[in-house]
Amino acid sequence: MITLLLFLATNVVENGIKPSNPMKLKLVSELVLGEDEDDDKQQFTMGSQIAPDGSGNLYVLDPGNDRVVVFDEKGAFLREFGRKGEGPGELQQPKEICLDHEGNLAIFDLGSKKMNTFDTEGKFLREKAIPQSLVSLSHPAFMKNGNILLSVVRVDPDGTQNFELILYDQNFNTLKTLDSIPQPKKDWNKIGEPQFWVGFLKDIFEGIEKGIPVGASTNGETFTSIRSNAYQATIYDQNGVEQLKYQKKFKPLPFTSDAKEVAYGKIWQSLCNNPFLNNNMPRPIFQKALEQAEVGEVTRPIWEITTMGELTVFLVNYNSTKSEGTLDFFNASGKCVAQLAYKGTDEFLTGVGNHLYAMGTDENDSLVVTRYRIDGLSPKALKPASH
Repeated sequence: MITLLLFLATNVVENGIKPSNPMKLKLVSELVLGEDEDDDKQQFTMGSQIAPDGSGNLYVLDPGNDRVVVFDEKGAFLREFGRKGEGPGELQQPKEICLDHEGNLAIFDLGSKKMNTFDTEGKFLREKAIPQSLVSLSHPAFMKNGNILLSVVRVDPDGTQNFELILYDQNFNTLKTLDSIPQPKKDWNKIGEPQFWVGFLKDIFEGIEKGIPVGASTNGETFTSIRSNAYQATIYDQNGVEQLKYQKKFKPLPFTSDAKEVAYGKIWQSLCNNPFLNNNMPRPIFQKALEQAEVGEVTRPIWEITTMGELTVFLVNYNSTKSEGTLDFFNASGKCVAQLAYKGTDEFLTGVGNHLYAMGTDENDSLVVTRYRIDGLSPKALKPASH
């Protein structure tokens, strides 16, 4: 077994632009939530996140209202729970929601620096402290053994920010830092000056250009890590032991000025969900930061990563102005087994079974959740996660 793992760790699977013998897939839009302006249950705020379960129920974390709204598979409202506060299970700055390894709902709260766990009926179960050094996080994933994968922005004691992909144990002790990109040091004594915030935002845009490290887990047994600026990936087991690397050829697309404004505008708006940042980064700050940022003339290859059963799915070559790109599907051996044209939002993607869920602003600037059905995926590839 050790010899096999060493072989796999040094092996790199090469994929061409087109997959060989691909599955023939079809993307079908089944459900949209958030278009009804008269339904306050469907009025979500910026930064909302989603967690679908295996029964078709959808849990929407609505951070601006400090709540979770639950819908059934037909989009009917079931219940909501959560409130703002500092008590057990109350929310201050909720950032992410996902199902943990036991099938409960984990809500990561940056304001209280806690992970609050609820059952799917909304009953508060427990809380755990997350590291104080984390100022942002995304793409949480639970392994079957309870380990937790997070893409984070972590601040060193000297004030240096780092974009990192970290595997934690159940008590948020660091097991392994899988990737790290340090940001330029900042003089935090100058936060009262507008130019500080121009530089702050500029560094984030340039950091994204370098490739934010993120990951996604297939059934809690393995996970895949990527940097968004290169079409290559690494598969690890649930303890962070490297198993396999793969990469894929692609045709880069031009990154136009309009596309940059849309793409980085979404990032700026997401950051402004933090009241402190919102007060310090008005639109003129964003415009100056975008003008000064050194970003490439071609779009980054990978825009989002998620999983569907045993498959890892990348949203690639996304055009922000047209809201369209390509979905590439990879199996556990690192082979690209399918491609599918995609048109929709790109702020957040997640998958369960043969359903793909997207969240983001539509052409009418409404924040919507869309559920797609992907026809043609093999039952073996869609083996459900067990809790």
